[in-house]
Parts: sequence; structure tokens; C-alpha cells
Amino acid sequence: GKLLSNCEEIAIAKIKQTNFEVIDKIIEIIQKNQDNILRYMCIEILLKIDILSKQSIVEKLVNLIVNLKDSQIQGSLAAGLEQITHKAQLQRLVFGLKDYVEDAIAKSDHNLYIIAHAVLWHCANQLSYTEFYDACCVQPSCTDLQALENISIANSSTAQHLNLVEQSSVFQSAVSHNEELNQAVQLICIDGSQFSDPDNPATDIYIEMVEHGCPERQEGIPTTMPLLKAYWRLNLINLEKRVALVFYNSKIDREFSEPFLTALSAFGGTIAIITDRPCDNVKRISPNHPNLIDAVLKWLHRSILEA
Repeated sequence: GKLLSNCEEIAIAKIKQTNFEVIDKIIEIIQKNQDNILRYMCIEILLKIDILSKQSIVEKLVNLIVNLKDSQIQGSLAAGLEQITHKAQLQRLVFGLKDYVEDAIAKSDHNLYIIAHAVLWHCANQLSYTEFYDACCVQPSCTDLQALENISIANSSTAQHLNLVEQSSVFQSAVSHNEELNQAVQLICIDGSQFSDPDNPATDIYIEMVEHGCPERQEGIPTTMPLLKAYWRLNLINLEKRVALVFYNSKIDREFSEPFLTALSAFGGTIAIITDRPCDNVKRISPNHPNLIDAVLKWLHRSILEA
């Protein structure tokens, strides 16, 4: 054990001198060698290098996970990557693995899908919403981690509002990838900026709910907020999943109207609204919350799974 540890220290010291040919040799061992003990030792070396070295090798580790067809080695690599807390490295992981949590991958390579999801979930819990979103959309092109950290990440309220355009799909994806919540919750995200009547959006909300699988109201479409409230309380009781509503605004020049907020406060049940405006009896989350995904998931967990 001590000899192996000393060998690791020597290998890491050599590689820190920017001898990246050695890194490629270590990766080749992981890819081709049949000795699993040696392969695991090489993985440990790579992970320690990645923490210690200025130049990230996250992309190489991601490529190993994606291209290796060995579930044990893939799992070992993923477990190591889930220990990373360095922001720039986390963003590299997000960009490298984001395409492997699609439904098509779940069908063609379920093991890779599960591993990619687990690593991305770790990243989502370490990064703010904006940092995670930006990493999904923009490839980190800088190889120097310190320089990458110095690149300003959009975190103004304007950027947050612009990113809310993607809010619905992000929340839906997060719930669908959480086994407990996915079995218990039907999450419906509704964009208030699309209301045809901001003071009385009962019809718009009802249509969204029905389009997401809620039963139709026998008496017809509710045209007022009190009628929608009755539908919300009486027609959704015996559903297989508990319906949860999240209201948000995707446009920076829009806010929820006072009559709507007053009417919504009488609904009860599992409803949240992303706004800084006061709204009684409704879970309120600031649009500038540093981790909106985590805030919504924790609220759902407390409201439904722990209720």
C-alpha cells in the first residue's frame, strides 16, 4: 500500500510538470488494460492531478465515462467526479455531460444516462442556477482554471429574468430525474407573462393544467379565479400524482398583478410563485435566488413527500 502511494505521488509530481504525454499513457491504461486494480489506481492518480493541476483534464475524464463500456470503471470515474467542488471544473462537467441525459440515451445506453444524471445532479447542487444554465449553453474554451474563474458569469437580475424563459423545462427535467418526486408530483409551470388577462387568468391557467394531463371540468372552462379555485380544490383530489403549480414571469417588464395575487392567496394547496412581490398563503421564491432549481425541489419535497 505504501509503495503504491509513493508511486502515485511520484506520478503526480511528474505530471504537474506539464508532462501531458504521461496523462495520455495513464488514460490508455484505463481504456485497454485488463488489470482492474491497476486501472483503479490510474483513476485515483487522474483525479488527484485534476485537483492539483492548474490545467483541467475534466474533458479527458468525461470522454472516458462516455466512451468506456465498462460500468464498474465508469462508476468509479463518476464517483470521483462527484467529489469536485471547483466551480470551473463543475461547469466543464455540465457542458461535457449535458447531452447524455436525453431520453434517447436512456434507451440506447441506460448506464451512461444514470451516471451522467448523477454527476450533473452533483453539479446542480454545487452551482447557482445561472452558473449551471450558462455552462449548459456555452462551452468553456479557456484551459486555465484561474482565467476561467475570472470570466464574469451573468448574475444580474436581468440575466436571471432572461434565463427564466427556460425555467419550465429545467424544473420539469429536475423533477423527472428525482425518482421520489417523479412518482408523487405532477409539476406544472405557468408563465404569467403569457396571461391574456393579467388580473383574471383563470382560463389560461386551466388550459395549461388540462394540457399537462389534469382532468377537464365537467361544467366547462372556468372563467373566473373563484371557479378555478373550486376546480383546484375539488377536481384534482383523486389523481395518481399530486399537482403542484409554479408561476413565473419570463419577461423582465412584467409582474404579477395585485388582483391575481390576492385571488391566488385563497387557493391553498401546493402552489409557488417566483416573485419578489408579497403574496399571502403561497410559497414565494425570489427570481434572484442563487439556486432556483434547488429551492423549488426542496419546497416540493417538504410540501408533498414530508407532508
